[in-house]
Amino acid sequence: MSFICKYCGMEFSNLEDLLWNSCSKNPNGEKHEPYKGSHANPFYCKYCGMEFSNLEDLLWNSCSKNPNGGKHVPYEGSHANPFYCKYCGMEFSNLEDLLWNSCSKNPNSGKHEPL
Repeated sequence: MSFICKYCGMEFSNLEDLLWNSCSKNPNGEKHEPYKGSHANPFYCKYCGMEFSNLEDLLWNSCSKNPNGGKHVPYEGSHANPFYCKYCGMEFSNLEDLLWNSCSKNPNSGKHEPL
């Protein structure tokens, strides 16, 4: 089993090494943090829903939908198809379609958000 940092994509053979080593890409501090999503590809961006075959590629590319104006951020929720909006329950066959469409029930952004 391996453990992957959700900020830089670096892979570790044990969780202790991941948690104790510094990560230059972590915006919240100095240490690596474990990616808690599925380790099977594809990997999805939580802001735009774009798919990547590996986590490192996702983390190193820019995302036009990131509200902080930065890189893609991994989606750590369920990768089960279909995807459902947590506000209206609408069903989508892929995460990208869910994230890009408007939701009249979302009080924050007006967009659908996954469960």
